[in-house]
Amino acid sequence: DFTYQWGGTTQSERRSSDEVAARARPFSLLSLAAEAGRLNRFTGDPVERYRGTAQLGWVGYDVTRVNGLTRQSVLAKPRLGWFYPTAGWQTEVDSASKSLVWTSGLGVKPVPSFTTGIDYRNSGFYAPDSTGLWRRTNLTRLLEGTADWTSGTAYRLSAMAGLNSQRHDSSDVSAVPTGASDLNQVLAGINGSATPKAGLSFQADFNQSYQQTQLKNELFRYVGTGQGQYRRDSITGRYYADPQGDYQRVV
Repeated sequence: DFTYQWGGTTQSERRSSDEVAARARPFSLLSLAAEAGRLNRFTGDPVERYRGTAQLGWVGYDVTRVNGLTRQSVLAKPRLGWFYPTAGWQTEVDSASKSLVWTSGLGVKPVPSFTTGIDYRNSGFYAPDSTGLWRRTNLTRLLEGTADWTSGTAYRLSAMAGLNSQRHDSSDVSAVPTGASDLNQVLAGINGSATPKAGLSFQADFNQSYQQTQLKNELFRYVGTGQGQYRRDSITGRYYADPQGDYQRVV
């Protein structure tokens, strides 16, 4: 997404831009990449963007600096037989806000047609207090289990269950959004589809959630594959923190 890539600058603001990229693979397990760009706007100062990535085996690192914003992420995705453990960290910092996300999970694929797993995400959001120190404004935790079964391309069955919580815990009241409230939520869903023959298909969905308190309204903007901090669950339609997500949270 252009706006996400250039730190909030839209295409209508661009007068001209130049970018250069370089890639290297010193040996089979290591790949490196670097990008640099400069965007001239019709009004305002130019925007400079720098990005570097490194992939060493199953561990990847990404850092971007653009328009006063710094993004960093680390993601490890090894494969151990049937098991696919993951662990990740992502942070995004500018002068007014900071987010810090930790993820871990374990996927299991004993046969090609069946996959199951469990994921845990811990997301902290911060704002400067009256003294200029970072103060955490809220903490979100999500524990989610999933299972997916397919039979060729004709049949598919998926299920999920999860626990989601959000806590506003800053002692600096001015850092907490107006109307914000704590949240406890239980999620569950199941869906299935069948295409017994060409031109004939069936789909069924069941989703259920219990929410103890109402969460303040939020918007999520698509910013590109792997470029955001949130992912949309296709079963529940809800968004959860993920350092390799496709959406950006807009309060």
